[in-house]
Amino acid sequence: MKSDAKEGGKPWLSPLYRNTTTEPPIQEGNGYLTELFTDEAVGFIERNADKPFFLHVAHFAVHHPWQVPDGYIERLDHLKVHHEERRFFAAQTLVLDDGVSAIMDTLKEKGLYDNTLVFFMSDNGTPSGQGFEQPRKKIRGETTMSSPGPFNGFKGDTYEGGIRVPFIIHYPAQIPAGERFESMVSALDVMPTIGARFDVTETNATPFDGVDLFPYLLGEKDSAPHDTLYWRRDNDYAIRDGDWKLAVNDDNGPRTICLFNMIDDPYEYNDLASKEPEVAQQLQNKFDAWEAELPVNKLSHKPVNRNREFKSGHRVDVQAFNRTQ
Repeated sequence: MKSDAKEGGKPWLSPLYRNTTTEPPIQEGNGYLTELFTDEAVGFIERNADKPFFLHVAHFAVHHPWQVPDGYIERLDHLKVHHEERRFFAAQTLVLDDGVSAIMDTLKEKGLYDNTLVFFMSDNGTPSGQGFEQPRKKIRGETTMSSPGPFNGFKGDTYEGGIRVPFIIHYPAQIPAGERFESMVSALDVMPTIGARFDVTETNATPFDGVDLFPYLLGEKDSAPHDTLYWRRDNDYAIRDGDWKLAVNDDNGPRTICLFNMIDDPYEYNDLASKEPEVAQQLQNKFDAWEAELPVNKLSHKPVNRNREFKSGHRVDVQAFNRTQ
């Protein structure tokens, strides 16, 4: 399958693959991508219900361009929105919800519901202002295409509005419904959690940065899974260390270095960098030490960190890589 989606007259989505084979393009009118992914996921479960399986479903919704199948906008006529394009964002969320529901219903139908470990999460926070003209930064709540709620920042930022996302684990066989875990966790924890639960041997010579979450979820450990977490996107970065968080972002202007106490100020309203310079420097030093240890990113044309020069020989042919898998 190959996407024909365009933005500004140019293709902006990579081809879609079935395993490592590029399929013929999806013709206009043949389906809605999120629904196609749902159908593929349901079919996969039905074909593999009698044996252990791993299924990763990365729905396209919710994402620009703001398009939805027929009937979804009408289902949301009751919503009061400050801008009509926001109704499309809500409708995409409804398409996603229907897709997740179809997958979970299939697990029930196949008798796999209670004993299948399911993770639900997002890859980033809410986007800002896509679809109509709005200021990009320093706004919260009802002024953008979507809403980060009370949090600061958006997708692409290392403020909480950009990196704080839903993280739901569904495993009725061992985890009671409705439990809430307050400590920091990360997408890095998914693979170690799966591996430990299902005796998947780690073959990677590099240890995982994440941890098995089950001892914490089941009350076998009462400490936090992580004392420190790091984020970096291009030149923007952040470190969360205990109660403190240092966030460095380029807000389309002067570089902003902010320090927050996440216990007292979880929504990042009060920058304490000027009041607590020693804490800010300690976190900066800790981040620099972590960043200096990052391996070379062979699949990117960008430097692996802010201080290391990129050498063109590090880049690889992604198409050739796919053909060898």
